[in-house]
Amino acid sequence: MLRTGCADRRTASWINAAALALLMMMLPVTGAAHEYWLEPEIWQADVKQVIGIGVRNGEEFVGTPLPWDDSRFVEIEAVDASGNRPINGRLGDYPAITIAARTPGLLLVRLDTGQRVIEYADVIQFSRFLEGHALGEKLARHRDRNLPLSEIRERYYRYAKTLVTVKEGGDTAEPGTANPATKPVGQRLEIVLGNDPKKASILPVSVFFDGDKLPLRQIELFHAVLDGTVKRTTAVTDAQGDVNIELSGAGQYLVNVVHLTEPPDDDVHWVSHWASFTFER
Repeated sequence: MLRTGCADRRTASWINAAALALLMMMLPVTGAAHEYWLEPEIWQADVKQVIGIGVRNGEEFVGTPLPWDDSRFVEIEAVDASGNRPINGRLGDYPAITIAARTPGLLLVRLDTGQRVIEYADVIQFSRFLEGHALGEKLARHRDRNLPLSEIRERYYRYAKTLVTVKEGGDTAEPGTANPATKPVGQRLEIVLGNDPKKASILPVSVFFDGDKLPLRQIELFHAVLDGTVKRTTAVTDAQGDVNIELSGAGQYLVNVVHLTEPPDDDVHWVSHWASFTFER
């Protein structure tokens, strides 16, 4: 469990979760978007064990559970020492993703979503979003482009990853060069870890956009510690798109990055890309 006192979200029926997600999709989206992440029900599994993975949207490890949605999920796959394999599901499945572990070592699951559009009521609301992700310089660009100060439209995409350890016979296999966390999988905005986060207190992280390293971009690190609190820290990638982040102890971690670009057309004013990576220590 990511936070104590939140057991109700674990016990909610898939029917209620699906109904809530459907209602959210029917309502207009306004205000600032939040983190979007993958949350395994277990972080260590045995070979052949089925793992349920929730898809969540919220803040600081508390969020709405979302069911499988063919209209939103563009690409879902698992990556381990045996290679890549697609993950399939049915509309309304809850948890959204289920997969059987097949190879000892590390199992990575990635999810890419299609586009959605969010609308900010005014420039004050838009500015709060920018400041929260160290994108304040975009406000000057917004004015230079003579964009409106109300009803600001943004198209956004999500790219999520999570990492699970798979054991066999009570022993965890060494991932070695097959560690899928250290290899890009082709997400447009992508977080890549430098090694197994269980093995070091300082974790190298790289951020890619369109296949190239993304320099000077803020990384937000959320750490859900065992007493139920969530700590948020930030770091910035260097000129090469790399940064070292400190893992301060046991618990669950969410690495989050937001990148904002100008659209190639006029149906929206901005395009945002959100990447996340969850793992446990």
